[in-house]
Amino acid sequence: MNILNILFDFHPGGVERLAVDVANQLARQGQNSYVCIISNEYSRELVAQFSPQVQLIFLKRYNNFRKIHYLLQLNKVIRHNKIEIMHIHQGVLLSFYMLVKLMNPGLKIYYTVHDTYLFTELSKKNKLLAGLVCRKLVAISDAVKEDIAKNGIKETKIVRIYNGVDFSRFDIRENYNRKEGDLVAITNAARLYPAKKGQDILIKAVSLLKQEGYRLRVNLAGGPVPDDPDAMKRMQDLCKEWGLEEEVKILGNVDNIPDLLEQTDIFVMASRFEGFGIAAVEAMGMGIPCVASNIAGLNEVIDSDMVGRLFSPGDEKELAASLKYVIEHIDSYQVDEIALNARCRFSIENMAGRLVNVYGS
Repeated sequence: MNILNILFDFHPGGVERLAVDVANQLARQGQNSYVCIISNEYSRELVAQFSPQVQLIFLKRYNNFRKIHYLLQLNKVIRHNKIEIMHIHQGVLLSFYMLVKLMNPGLKIYYTVHDTYLFTELSKKNKLLAGLVCRKLVAISDAVKEDIAKNGIKETKIVRIYNGVDFSRFDIRENYNRKEGDLVAITNAARLYPAKKGQDILIKAVSLLKQEGYRLRVNLAGGPVPDDPDAMKRMQDLCKEWGLEEEVKILGNVDNIPDLLEQTDIFVMASRFEGFGIAAVEAMGMGIPCVASNIAGLNEVIDSDMVGRLFSPGDEKELAASLKYVIEHIDSYQVDEIALNARCRFSIENMAGRLVNVYGS
């Protein structure tokens, strides 16, 4: 099959990294994999991670009055490459994709909803178009599927396919042996967007643990988002307020997440809402126990006490208690069992295989 994924943003983030892994895996499975990035700016480091077998197409983004330019360019790409499947990732652009469909009636369009609330927040027009234009809507978790269904989309139109990870980049830790008295290394890898990702909750929880005498090193990996450009300064100020300048390091975007995880004892996702939790899956794939908010989507990833602990969202005291439990019982967490849990359920091979089956149905 000739499969085209379209992205209107390509900077470091979960959706973008997933797009790289999916496109590469589709190519490995013998599909003709194309990716079209419609943007004037993009991460060249991230683009470099695409396999040579993936065919990349770059189109400039224009303002509302000139969208016809890249509409015509995209139509030319679809016809020249005989694209059969177009997979989209932005529901707010369904009017644009409707025009693409009208110009290419035989084209099958699939739309992945990447977070809870995203579909609910679409306009009535875009929700209607999603049901009309898209052959299937792909939900990344049961929580996202429920959110789509409650907005009037028929269950038969929705398919849940968990996000996958290319675990070839994440080696299972061997000979992990934390010595008593060592600093406890805690990592959070997420865009620096506290309103969603809850980095402020983690900082407050770390302060509580410090007061109890725990020696911690906390790495916050991830850059700010356009909607909250001042997040880094606010988190730095919060660390200063709680006396955590030495314990908490705000790293910004980190290119080599596996290297950072190699130095991690516990991974934390303190999100206030989340569609899935792919960063937690990556950590689990290396055998690292996770502490995460007990929210829809994320609690499908952290599905047993064998892999970590859940805490009430927004509650720094409960997060501190959960971290304390994992620290005190760190030797009871089995690296191989945690890694196997993630790799059996969330591999990129499984995800791409399911997508191909859906495309062909």
